[in-house]
Amino acid sequence: MTKLYDNVDHLDTNASAAYTVETDVLVVGAGNAGMEAAAAAKEAGANTILIEKEKTINLMLVGLASVGSRAQKAAGV
Repeated sequence: MTKLYDNVDHLDTNASAAYTVETDVLVVGAGNAGMEAAAAAKEAGANTILIEKEKTINLMLVGLASVGSRAQKAAGV
């Protein structure tokens, strides 16, 4: 499993940008799609940064983001 981030509790979420960072891939938003994009980029060997405006990452873990999930089948999707 790819480790996407270290403990980031020490970061000041109200800080303004004070320096420039070089990266191959910048993913904006740590929702389901952003997490998948960041994981795919990192696994492909890209220097990857994932940013999120919220203090926590809340992923949809009920299967709704899956293709052909039970929830979709029950809803007729």
